[in-house]
Amino acid sequence: MGLFEKMMNEYYTEKLAEYGYVKVKGRYPYWAKMVGDEIVLIITYASEMANGTKPLEAFSLWGTVATVYRPKIDFEHSPKSQRDYMVCSLRMYQSRVRGSYLPEEGKKRFIFQCNGADEKSVKRVCESSYKVCEEEIISRLNIIKSLADVKKFYDEYIGSRILSIYPLRDMQVYYENNSSEALLWPILYSKEEYVAIQMENLSRYMEKITEDYVIKRGRLASREDYHLEAKKKRDINIDIFINVKNKLDVIMKNNRENNYFVLKKKGVIKWKQTQDGISETGDAIENVNTDESEARDVENVENNWPSRILIKIRENAYKMGVYRYSTNGWEVKNRWFWTDSTNGSW
Repeated sequence: MGLFEKMMNEYYTEKLAEYGYVKVKGRYPYWAKMVGDEIVLIITYASEMANGTKPLEAFSLWGTVATVYRPKIDFEHSPKSQRDYMVCSLRMYQSRVRGSYLPEEGKKRFIFQCNGADEKSVKRVCESSYKVCEEEIISRLNIIKSLADVKKFYDEYIGSRILSIYPLRDMQVYYENNSSEALLWPILYSKEEYVAIQMENLSRYMEKITEDYVIKRGRLASREDYHLEAKKKRDINIDIFINVKNKLDVIMKNNRENNYFVLKKKGVIKWKQTQDGISETGDAIENVNTDESEARDVENVENNWPSRILIKIRENAYKMGVYRYSTNGWEVKNRWFWTDSTNGSW
């Protein structure tokens, strides 16, 4: 780790601790904070193109929110590769100061640059960037208190990329999309409410599809063709919603267990076993199945290499056709791979 990364990590870890954030264990600069036992607030920075060569360093600040009901809260990949569900400080500023116009020169204040080999230069950029982090990112994330607030955040900044219910049509596709928050629909809404939303969306969509639109920009022959296409998509979404709603508890439980395990491993939450599974301090806790076949030996897994391998297999086995997700939870599709603790063979 170079001087720049070291000083940034130390500075932000100290400052963000005042707001309850902890540095996530691992190679990438993530800081996370639990809100209740369902929501994770995340702050990070990502490298940008510097106006010069090394040792110049440039970066931007990003913030987001995740729920324990997504397929996987992922800290194993770089912030740059996960921008599909993250929001930069510039975007938050533009949303907060509605109607604001920033010329290119104004946008540059949200890209921070320093001499990564000079301690004073790095210290200055740590201080200046953290002020922006407080003003734009922390202040926005602080108002998120419920799952409804999470959905509102996605609606405002990200939209259908994260909330689309369509991936739930195929559970294998769904579990390949780590950042999907599609479960928020069946969690937050009843069938009747969801149908009403879909009907309203269809109506709004058709208001935009005028005859003039069809003539000038349309990819379909007539307005009626657009209506039929939109109705088909609406009906598919409703069918997916009803199907998932019927097995929602099972999917939620599976995702919650997997994500609690990740959060514990990464140092975001502490495991304090209580009778109902939730700690008195509000930390996210879950009774974990410690059966070896489920790779859930939380206490011994750090020192047990066969268990670590089994965890990795469990996370990816559905891609290999080993097992699949069903209404009864995870079940073996063909056979389970076991490790031999004496020679490491399969």
